[in-house]
Amino acid sequence: MFKVPNIEACIGIEVYASKSHGIGGAIKCSPEDFIVEEILTNGSKASVKLENNRLNSLTKHGRYLICVLVKRGWDTLLAIEELARSIGVSADRISFAGIKDTDALTAQYISVGGIPLSKIKEISIKNLFIKPLGFSSEEITPEKLFGNKFTIRVRSIKLKEATLRGRIKKISGELADFGGIPNFFGHQRFGTIRPITHIVGKHIIKGDFRKAVLTFLFYESPFESERARKARKELSETMNFKAALRSLPRSLVYERLILTHLSRSPNDFIGALHKIPINLRRLFVQAYQSYLFNRFLSERIKRKLPLTEVLAGDYLVKLDSLGLPTRKFVRAEASNLHHLNEEIRKGK
Repeated sequence: MFKVPNIEACIGIEVYASKSHGIGGAIKCSPEDFIVEEILTNGSKASVKLENNRLNSLTKHGRYLICVLVKRGWDTLLAIEELARSIGVSADRISFAGIKDTDALTAQYISVGGIPLSKIKEISIKNLFIKPLGFSSEEITPEKLFGNKFTIRVRSIKLKEATLRGRIKKISGELADFGGIPNFFGHQRFGTIRPITHIVGKHIIKGDFRKAVLTFLFYESPFESERARKARKELSETMNFKAALRSLPRSLVYERLILTHLSRSPNDFIGALHKIPINLRRLFVQAYQSYLFNRFLSERIKRKLPLTEVLAGDYLVKLDSLGLPTRKFVRAEASNLHHLNEEIRKGK
């Protein structure tokens, strides 16, 4: 297997499943190169083409207005915040099933509590498009997410067509022999520019809120602007929150929210964390969980332990009729190994 670069090792992806060279090329040269369209458990599919959107089981009245949100090059949480400002409600009134890629063209369902249809029709935000579909007594939550459809364009492939097809066939064969593709959490969960959400989450879980906040503010990335890197470096050396607020780019919205609070209350790191959206705070913790999962999966592969059958001591999650995970866990023991592996083969 190839040596894993640090940018992946740092998020817990320590091994590759295939041994062959890839096809090269580049993705996300423009948002339209990476299209994400959400699928709900009731079969509804969000489309980046607004006129194609429908949702099953909607009514003309209900507590929640259900819409499709199409965004181009927007961070999901920032898009929700901007949408809430335009409507004139708190961001907490807008719920959604999942965070989508930023450098992409994405479509997803959202629900907005307690607003008339006319409020949505007045919205005009660059690269944010919204289509109201109807009303429901239920809001859109992560439990309603079945998955996402991805349409990805790979540009600048330098291989000849015959070589390209040969590599794809060889890699596909290796993955089939391996038992499939290891389901690692990817870069989006940890931050594509600054992969630190899991580090912040670790400090939050350990109750070190000062370290969590300062990690979020200080960490420099070579993929950021020179102005952002310089501001972070100066802040780490001086701890001057007011000066950092003046020098940090306005595009770094969450950092500026934290700095505004610390400028007034320099030692209130818990209060500073509460200034950023609750969905982002949750993401920090979830990112650390994802990092631990990646480390576990990497270690299992390194030890050549099977990924498609269980061993004594493993825990299994029961699936529902749609193939989605439930909250029911089963521990594998010597006495039930055969039965559990039969259930896995049946997709249960």
